[in-house]
Amino acid sequence: PGSAQLVTSYGNLTTSGTNAKTLGSDISVFRQLSIGAATTLTLGNFHATLKSNNRTTAYVAPITPSLISYSGTGRFIVERSISRLRKWHYLSVPADSLQSIKNAWQEGSASLSSNPVPGYGMQITNAPGTTCVGCDAISPGGHSVKMYNPATNGYTGIASTTNTGIKTTAGYMAFTRGDRLSLSSSSNPTNPTVLRTKGMLYAGTQPTIGIADNRFAGIGNPYASAINLLNITTTNLIGFTSARATIYLWDPSLSGTFGLGGFQTLTFNGSSYTINPGGGSIYTSGIMSRIESGQAFFVRAINGSAGTLTFAENSKTTGSALASFSSSLPSLSLSRSLRTSLYVATSGVSELLDGSLVYFDDSFNDGEDNMDAEKMANTSENFGIKSAGRTLVVDYRSLPGTGDTIFLNFANSFIRSYQLEISAANLQANGRTAFLEDKYLNRVEGVDLNGKITYLFKIENIPGSYAADRFRIIFKQEIFPVALTDITAERNADHSVAVRWNVENEINVATLEIESTEDKISFTKQGNAVPLNNNGIEAYTFTDSKASLNALYYRIKSNETNGNIKYSNIAKVGAVTDINAGFSIYPNPVIEGKLNIRFTNQVSGIYVINVWDNKGQLIHREKINVNDLHSLKTVSLNPAVAAGSYRVTLTDNAGNKTTVPFIVP
Repeated sequence: PGSAQLVTSYGNLTTSGTNAKTLGSDISVFRQLSIGAATTLTLGNFHATLKSNNRTTAYVAPITPSLISYSGTGRFIVERSISRLRKWHYLSVPADSLQSIKNAWQEGSASLSSNPVPGYGMQITNAPGTTCVGCDAISPGGHSVKMYNPATNGYTGIASTTNTGIKTTAGYMAFTRGDRLSLSSSSNPTNPTVLRTKGMLYAGTQPTIGIADNRFAGIGNPYASAINLLNITTTNLIGFTSARATIYLWDPSLSGTFGLGGFQTLTFNGSSYTINPGGGSIYTSGIMSRIESGQAFFVRAINGSAGTLTFAENSKTTGSALASFSSSLPSLSLSRSLRTSLYVATSGVSELLDGSLVYFDDSFNDGEDNMDAEKMANTSENFGIKSAGRTLVVDYRSLPGTGDTIFLNFANSFIRSYQLEISAANLQANGRTAFLEDKYLNRVEGVDLNGKITYLFKIENIPGSYAADRFRIIFKQEIFPVALTDITAERNADHSVAVRWNVENEINVATLEIESTEDKISFTKQGNAVPLNNNGIEAYTFTDSKASLNALYYRIKSNETNGNIKYSNIAKVGAVTDINAGFSIYPNPVIEGKLNIRFTNQVSGIYVINVWDNKGQLIHREKINVNDLHSLKTVSLNPAVAAGSYRVTLTDNAGNKTTVPFIVP
């Protein structure tokens, strides 16, 4: 037999049994390290590296601190791969390390051009006019590694990389261009990098972290493992409850005008955490409850009491993701909420920048309380809700009534085109309406209380245009004896639209009008329905035989005998996409001698229409002008026309003829 081979690389490494396990060489673990409850792992003088790449990051399962022996010089090296380059990242240090920042994240480099280990480390720069011992260069953009200062609610650049230990319970806001070869100039190429620290693993329950009264604080995930936010212990922190704190994460994939990233806010929704604004390439508008290894985050203490946060081994969770350096997330149907998202509109493409979220329930307080989440500022555009002098990113309110207003706040805007997307869930109620008001353009647009609307606008170099308080959402609650519910709109086979709705407690209604629009702004009456006024529940149906082939929005207008007017919610029907050229008649059999002829994908011009009975006799002839590809023309037949089978012949300018049969009942 051949000699035994020494294994130094492991996918999963699990130690078991009662014997001590001692490293005989440096090893690397690519997925999970698990140490049995009765096993001691002795490093001796060798290192164990927890590897990270752009697909996965190794992590350590829950352990007992005494099961790892650091009797020699051997330590753990914890890696974090970063492939989103020239972005800010908020990083933690998942090792109890004695290294300086220079030895860890600069790989001990001696100069700007020094690249001791290709693919590892990064350049660290400082601002003009400042001194930073050990920094690589001066950058006009300022310090590339900063720490958050709760007292000033700002960031302070590090003054030294050689004399400053990298160990911290907070986090570092680090502008990561790439590896050591990725220089500060944006014209230089960038390469993905890995940042690493060497030291003892944090294990067991960690010392409780204090958060100053009414202050934000940066918190670093201490473990070489992802953690579950549902399993950390908190007191006196802003959030849904004191035990379910609101979490602020920096997301480098959010765009912003500068393209450097932005904050995501995680709020507890009863079972997990909802992300706002979502989007980017990391976090969709969904749910999550994990913080990755090497990732830091922010929390805020309530007003009047200092807060605390404690990590324990049961805080850990399995697996890994790219996080701010996570995979797609499931969508979430929120109960009674209104989300406003800000997009930048460039060349027909919308990219999410920021957003706010309001939860509604009568158990919530309209005033300032410890549930509402104050906003952390992005580097460029900032969008939130103004309330009691604060800017909120998440607001908890009672159900809206007349005059209730959401004061939107858009700061740090630029001269460019933007788009607001307002998405409401389960806010519809009898008599409740909402409107988005643009004070600069003196324009009001209805808000769908169980759906979504978009609003395009431009920022100009005019004070009113870039005013932070330009937009607000106003609610109105009116009591009517009629309730219009369950409105739907659906295409028929002939491309007409069937509109259906219910009326509850109907009384003293003069008319019911069916309205539609293509632009969601200017509604036009399409027909009437006769109200039954039976003070019960009645189902109505209206067929819009003249509906265009574009996407349409329908609503019902109720005119009461006392002059009051009420509108239903809005129902949308999509555009017709599978269109075959030709002619059709609707309805067929025809009604009241009205021959509605739909022209589909037909050239413009004069058409001759001849109507023949079943004996071949011409009973009607006229010319019509068709101006676009899709038209609906109505031909009125003689009211005395007998019941029977007929046919219509349509002749275009080129002499082409098409015959379509129809029936007069």
